[in-house]
Amino acid sequence: DTESGKNVHSLQGHNGRLWRAAWSPVNSIVATAGEDGQCLLWNASTGNLIRSLKHAEPQWWVQWSSDGKSIASASRITISVWDTESGNLKRSFKTLSAPLPTPGWSSSADAPFSFMKDSDQLTVLGKDNGFDMFNVSTGQIVPLGNVFADGGAGTRATATWSPDFKTLASATGYREVELFQPGSKDGKSIRFFVQPYWLNDSRRVLGGDNSAGLVTAFDI
Repeated sequence: DTESGKNVHSLQGHNGRLWRAAWSPVNSIVATAGEDGQCLLWNASTGNLIRSLKHAEPQWWVQWSSDGKSIASASRITISVWDTESGNLKRSFKTLSAPLPTPGWSSSADAPFSFMKDSDQLTVLGKDNGFDMFNVSTGQIVPLGNVFADGGAGTRATATWSPDFKTLASATGYREVELFQPGSKDGKSIRFFVQPYWLNDSRRVLGGDNSAGLVTAFDI
């Protein structure tokens, strides 16, 4: 409880380390991903477990679609997309163009992939520091080198769309975040270490610098 500071619920269900947790954008469901290969969905109001989505590999990331109807969970080599209402697996991508980065790269909770406005599509970090588009319905993987700039100064580790889906932010290993807009080959960089948190107006982002202990707001 943010007002009282009291613990409301302790969500216990993973056998091993918990890597990530993510709130649904539309309701009070929390998804958690752990090294036991489970992605668990919880009712944050009651603390009850809703369902377990089981995988063969440790799950290091979890991301919601903007409509809350799908989640994507991932190991370093596989991304699985699930229907949150039924618990059915919609698609498993096992032919990534490059392994996803190690989750301990930074303290960021953001993943190296993000749902696009159409929850049937994912933007995913690909080989040579580029991006790929995954189509959940068809299973097709399309490189986006003609949409976003490949290369860059640092090794990209995250991919996060702004709330209006007009700007993609990607954190690198050189204490900066690159911002890209579809159709633009040149991104612009803002310097801070932790993956940004987008504000609802899609114009401002908050970022932190671990070494300086600062939180900074940027108007893009």
